[in-house]
Amino acid sequence: MTSALLHPFSPPAMPEGDFIDIVRGEGSLVYDAAGKDYVDAMANLWLCQVGHGRTEIIDAVT
Repeated sequence: MTSALLHPFSPPAMPEGDFIDIVRGEGSLVYDAAGKDYVDAMANLWLCQVGHGRTEIIDAVT
């Protein structure tokens, strides 16, 4: 797991090529293209209080 933190109110200061491409999420974890997992610690702050990929919510919406 990573020890890096992207503060939600900080403007990104890295070159575009240095960002991590998140390709999927499950529960409180998100995954990059290489399969490495990261805790999505900021999701609760913005809009995803229930976690990623909740099939019961997907079923209810569809």
